[in-house]
Amino acid sequence: AVMDWNISSTFVVETTVATLWYSTSVSDDHPDPNDTPPPKVGPKGSEPTQHQDNIEYKQALSVISLVFVCVLIVMILLQFTDKKFIPTLRQTQFKKRAGVTLFVVWCITFLLVFFNAIMFAHFIFNIDTFDSDAYALMLILSNVPYRLSKMCMGLFFILRLYFVFNDSALRVRTWIIVVLISVLVIGGSVGLVSGFGGPLKSLPQTKDGRPTSLYYTSPWLTITIFVDVVVMLLYVAKLYQVMVMNGEIYERSSQAASRREGSKFSALQLTSTTTAGKSVTSDGERGAETNTVSTPRPENDDAAESDVEIKLSETLVNSVTKSTLLSLIGILSSFWLHIEMMVLIIKDDTDGVLLRAISAMDGAVNIICMYLVFAFSSKYYNFGCKCCHNGMRHICERWAKKSVISKSQSQP
Repeated sequence: AVMDWNISSTFVVETTVATLWYSTSVSDDHPDPNDTPPPKVGPKGSEPTQHQDNIEYKQALSVISLVFVCVLIVMILLQFTDKKFIPTLRQTQFKKRAGVTLFVVWCITFLLVFFNAIMFAHFIFNIDTFDSDAYALMLILSNVPYRLSKMCMGLFFILRLYFVFNDSALRVRTWIIVVLISVLVIGGSVGLVSGFGGPLKSLPQTKDGRPTSLYYTSPWLTITIFVDVVVMLLYVAKLYQVMVMNGEIYERSSQAASRREGSKFSALQLTSTTTAGKSVTSDGERGAETNTVSTPRPENDDAAESDVEIKLSETLVNSVTKSTLLSLIGILSSFWLHIEMMVLIIKDDTDGVLLRAISAMDGAVNIICMYLVFAFSSKYYNFGCKCCHNGMRHICERWAKKSVISKSQSQP
């Protein structure tokens, strides 16, 4: 009886141990779907893991932005291998104070974009290793330089608008330039408040304890895009007027070279402060000089297009096309960030890391567009943007020719 009791006791103990081991292993490998998982936490419990969602996508954007910036650096270094590059740079970009100013602003913008791209790459590939304070610091270092660079980009294009047309009848009024710069600074200041206050959690929070940094970031980006669009429209419109002013109409039916400039109208004529009727383009080149000769006007646009040949300055057409194309690329890149921000607000989400990934990409795209604006980078532009340029050129030429005909018909 004692032996049977010992065997039974041993069997019960062994069965209990086996049951406990099995239940533990099953619960580890196959958790009960009805159980509520513990709340996820970020690096060392400081941030929610929604910032780490789609981590591969954010890392990919970081790598692409760094590649773009490095490609730009290689492009610059390759230009220095040309012995004619430095003399050409001195004769074109550094010849006047305006050119030097624009180049300095571009250099500052480039350094900010490069620093931002490096900081975000370091942040996104080591996001799990930071404690709470280091995490907040990296959020600042991977975004504030970008917001400063956006201010510099806006300033660059505002100054270019002022310098190019300053010595002509098409000059932009000073108060417009002052207003644009003031609005840009106000928007940038709001962006910096969000860039510092969001990571430091010094901004007010909603009733449910969610951060409100997006409600500060969205107005900043809206103001920045608004200023960019206004400056682009003003600049392209001025160049467009100069191009139309230098347009020439040739009568197809006349064998003689009877011609008329379709746009030497008194309201749009350049003053004597310009170079004898020559037009200054965005990169410092000058258009061809022309003289006014009157010819009979076509009666309507259809007859005009069939009976006359309209010739435009190649330099001006290329300048208008180039400025329009590069500005559109930069603005559309910024719109991408704005759309993502609106989606987060609608979803009531606060994925600041995603916005920083797109910001790094946007900064890289915009700094390349700024570099291609310069005359000394024209060979890169002609190589990389040839197809897009040809398509945009066709649109600009068609609009300009219709304007030349319309203006010629309205002339007494």
